[in-house]
Amino acid sequence: MVKTRDLLLKIAQENSIPQGKILEIIQKLEEEWYTDAEHLREITETQWKTLGVPARLFGLIHKYLNDDPMFADKLRESTLAKLITTLGPGSSDLKSCISVLQQIICNLISYQDPKYKILKLTNAKFNLAIGRHIIALEYLKLIGFVQRGQDLQMTNNNEEFLLKNLDEINEIAENLGISIRLPAEKFNPFKACISTTNFQTPKIESRENDPNKFTAEIERINKQREEVVKKIRVDRNRKVQRIERNAMVGVVEEGNFQEDDEIIRKNIQSIIVQRENSMSFQNKRKIELEKLRSQEFIAVVVVKVKFPDDFVLEGSFSINENVEDLYRFVEENLEVRGKFELFSIPPKVVLKNMQEQLKNYSPAVVFNFLWCENPNPGVYLKRSLLC
Repeated sequence: MVKTRDLLLKIAQENSIPQGKILEIIQKLEEEWYTDAEHLREITETQWKTLGVPARLFGLIHKYLNDDPMFADKLRESTLAKLITTLGPGSSDLKSCISVLQQIICNLISYQDPKYKILKLTNAKFNLAIGRHIIALEYLKLIGFVQRGQDLQMTNNNEEFLLKNLDEINEIAENLGISIRLPAEKFNPFKACISTTNFQTPKIESRENDPNKFTAEIERINKQREEVVKKIRVDRNRKVQRIERNAMVGVVEEGNFQEDDEIIRKNIQSIIVQRENSMSFQNKRKIELEKLRSQEFIAVVVVKVKFPDDFVLEGSFSINENVEDLYRFVEENLEVRGKFELFSIPPKVVLKNMQEQLKNYSPAVVFNFLWCENPNPGVYLKRSLLC
């Protein structure tokens, strides 16, 4: 996320503007909660004047936000990251939003018809997938859409720029299990065209890199492993131990947690960089199969639950057991009954989906414990377990 302070200091340095004056303006903007550079787009010209911002600086700010490739790329990148975290990784809302964004950008690249350059905010389908999500609307504005009344109108006709954005959206779609979309092939009058009257072309059953072949093999391996798991009986192997304060990574004090958006952004940046450095046009299913074969098959998940009094409850679970089984195990070992939650950090992610399988946390994971409702919040595990 590009900060307002960073943007204005860069503008001052590159345009010989006195730093003292810039710092005063930064302070005013931060007092009004315009801490992120992307929020500066919301300020009208009248509001800039009210804040005492000179016209030249106002013009430079908009120029940098719109024209500076570094800031423009960072803004889009941070907005996409925020879109994922806001709608929820893997959620139906995110999948629907990404799918419609794919279609919008593909249409802009493929067709010159003006109707594809206008998005109706009153359109029910658009509103359901994108319009009701403020962060998704922000992304559309970052790629060139401008709101005029109840419409969003496209002002950027740079095909190379749109293709770059489509690649970014397709990357997210692929990770969500959505098919990537490519622009319709434009008519080329010089391209050779071959036709045939042979309608008895034999069907090709398979080829070396046929995705269907890899998919079938992945399903076979997973089914085989599921049968093995069903036959395994996992003992809880309960353990309780006390650790030195702050000795475990990802442990926070009760009631002293703050989400770190910067960590989220850096994690997503790292994933994007890794994918950019890898070979293009790889067979996704083939890579998935190779990864599956190389991974050690682990049927047991070791879960540690860290309590604010520095005690840790440990238990073993089958990968087929779910979050509800984990909550029940923790509850059975509490001194008093009460509403509580388990969460991982960073960022803080509360275990809410009781049907989620624990295989997602294999081979081991650490969760934190937090009372939600309890008349005696300082009491946690059974006293008999602490002896």
